[in-house]
Amino acid sequence: MQTEAAAKTVERSRTDVAAVNASDSDLVLLYPRPVTRTRMGAAMSDPSLFDLLDWDQLSNADGESYLLKVEQLVSQLRGKLFVDRSGSGVDLRIAGIDDTVYSEDTEVVDSWGKFYLPQEVKMCVFAVVEGPSSTTALVLMTCEDRKMYGYDGEDLHEVASDLKELCFKGLEYPASKSYYHGEAFKDMTDDEWAEVRKGAVGKRLDKEHQKLVKAVKSQFLESLS
Repeated sequence: MQTEAAAKTVERSRTDVAAVNASDSDLVLLYPRPVTRTRMGAAMSDPSLFDLLDWDQLSNADGESYLLKVEQLVSQLRGKLFVDRSGSGVDLRIAGIDDTVYSEDTEVVDSWGKFYLPQEVKMCVFAVVEGPSSTTALVLMTCEDRKMYGYDGEDLHEVASDLKELCFKGLEYPASKSYYHGEAFKDMTDDEWAEVRKGAVGKRLDKEHQKLVKAVKSQFLESLS
């Protein structure tokens, strides 16, 4: 039997949802978050992100099998909004790559799995964060290592150790562990780098380098005129 306090909490939760968007049937509440982390747990009897995961299957899947299950999950929950009722304004919407601002930017999308982490991986977009300017359009993704990463347009941040931590402890952003574009190559030997330059990744890096040189040259000439 619910206590009076619990009943009031449920009612307040329902009111908060209605206040965010009364017409959005996809709203799901989150726990209030502390200052630096967004809570994504259940709110009383309302379904949470974790409630909607088949965690047993996800936790037992590896590599490609894990990514396939995440893709299926995104397909099932696509568009669903998980609301942080603490008033922070930071919410999470389940999304695929086609739902992000990078849907047609193949170079950026390819770079997530090739240019940031020590080992090349395959990234699967899971959600986008909606809210204040500091976190708006943060794209959440995961790969074979099960960790959750967030891309903010510059760096790749390790925002949670896995989906379970994302649900119960929230995402950490800015993260204590982040990777910059090109960090994947920082410890390469000359021989390893020479091998990379022969392949598609090396050709793309050369292309980006030439583009940068051209842009800098153009700016320099403009400054002289």
